[in-house]
Amino acid sequence: MNVELARPNQHVAVILHSAAGLIGTEAVNRVLARNETLANTAHRIRIIYLASMLEWGPIVGHLAVEGFLQMDDERGGFWCDKGYTAFYDDMREEDARPFIEALNFQKAVETPVLSSEAWRRCDATHVVCTKDRAVLPDWQVRLAQHYGMRIVKMDTAHCPFISCPKDFVGTFDGILKES
Repeated sequence: MNVELARPNQHVAVILHSAAGLIGTEAVNRVLARNETLANTAHRIRIIYLASMLEWGPIVGHLAVEGFLQMDDERGGFWCDKGYTAFYDDMREEDARPFIEALNFQKAVETPVLSSEAWRRCDATHVVCTKDRAVLPDWQVRLAQHYGMRIVKMDTAHCPFISCPKDFVGTFDGILKES
């Protein structure tokens, strides 16, 4: 991102999906904190949150209650054995199968804390997936409203880049063309 922002009038888009919302936002904070010149270019960074979150606690609780998240304390991680229901139920199950099979064991990590509010100087949009069963749509809307993000809705489940790639591209192309 540093090289791109060093060029005059260059804009950068960062797409943060699901749990990457928190991690990616902190990455943007750290890039902007490196030097004042970069911080002054924050308005040229567009963060697009997709079915995303900035707090893991409520989401992890919801996923566990719904049976989407299985914990393995011995190995220090978790996995999802209801991938179709959690992420891909807006497409045929047979089409979703390769993506479900690709879900793998995740190592548990400490929840990052945002080091600053620098990211708030960036242009932010939240794409709410209205059929999402992992990060509930009303949570997505509340997050976007709380931080003053523009809201765009897609009538999809959690992973529209897989279930309806043409609609995904069209939606994101529209967002990127906004001034």
